Amino acid sequence: MHILVLVHSQGGNCLTLAEHAQRGVESVPGMSAQLKRVPELETEEGLRAHPWTGHVYAERIHPLPVARIDDLAHADGLILGSGTRYGGMSAAMKAFLEKASPLWRSNALLGRPAGVMAVASTPHGGVEQAALGMMVQLMHLGMLMVPCGYATPLLQRTGSPYGAMAIAGGAAGHALSKDDLDVAHYLGQQVAEVTLRLGPKQLRA
Repeated sequence: MHILVLVHSQGGNCLTLAEHAQRGVESVPGMSAQLKRVPELETEEGLRAHPWTGHVYAERIHPLPVARIDDLAHADGLILGSGTRYGGMSAAMKAFLEKASPLWRSNALLGRPAGVMAVASTPHGGVEQAALGMMVQLMHLGMLMVPCGYATPLLQRTGSPYGAMAIAGGAAGHALSKDDLDVAHYLGQQVAEVTLRLGPKQLRA
């Protein structure tokens, strides 16, 4: 069975969480995962020329395969990851999800598990609200939310009960901690195990 790990990352930190979530999925026997990025809204030239993140885009983000809406339909489960923009998910992630209306109309994603991840560059920068915003959109598609809860002591130190959350990057130069990465791995495991228990979902068109 297959999980799609879908990310929008500008500074690379959410991509790092997504990579660890992918490893968490793949640690569960019988599960596979693919990491893809949502289409960018900015121009290629602008992304490469960005003074802070242009090198990250060129070296780490651009090489990732770009997702299509059909990728959602063909996955048995989903993990979304986005940077935080003014207390919400990125515009690129939101624009991609809003193109999923054909899947909403056909109930193609009904009952499939999903988890979320978010990164902000400052404390109290809206990271949990960004995650909850992604959850709301996925619930409109009929997906089943798989949260982190507090089943592991890691969640007493970092992350959130909603999913893998982290403060990283920005002017202060916060770095992702090992705990942050371990929570992302744990989330991947959780989504994989729930997906495996539910069994494969067939596309309803």
